[in-house]
Amino acid sequence: MAEEPQFIRRRSASKAGWRRIGKLEKDIMWDSKMAEPPGGFPSVKKVRFPTSNWDWESWPESNHPIAEILPKGRAQKRFLLNDNDIVDLCYTLHEIYVPNAAYRHLTAHKYLCIQLERRSWEKYGGPSGFEAALAKKNAENPPANARGGRGRGRGRGAAANVAPRGRKAARGQDAHPNGCRRREDS
Repeated sequence: MAEEPQFIRRRSASKAGWRRIGKLEKDIMWDSKMAEPPGGFPSVKKVRFPTSNWDWESWPESNHPIAEILPKGRAQKRFLLNDNDIVDLCYTLHEIYVPNAAYRHLTAHKYLCIQLERRSWEKYGGPSGFEAALAKKNAENPPANARGGRGRGRGRGAAANVAPRGRKAARGQDAHPNGCRRREDS
């Protein structure tokens, strides 16, 4: 197995990826709260699996289209990354409209999928290590439909072992069609 490489992370490398797909310098952003250290950001914290392959030269090319982008939250879930893992990656701002929110116009940070995928490979040890990380996550937290239901609670259409309620339950021999019981006269 190859020695684990140390990747020095610089914003200029991420910015070059955006320029390659035709983005203008003024449209490329990064987290300005965190200044880039003189030697670049340190390598991401590695997560090791038995199938991890740290020989980056043997990693395949990405299957993602060169200009495919994802919003930050979805990207972090899909590629199992955190804020510190992507601090050096550049993004573009996209205004989104949310119909039933307090703030209707929000701004999304969108990242290049190719850069996110590569970063996840750096963290988990290539495509095989990343696949192992995904398998571990899915084993620990199966999707809602894999648990035999729709997630929390019964949900609509789920079978329940409870007596029926409401008008249909109240109807019987002594019940009036509107659900009221007849008054017994003595």
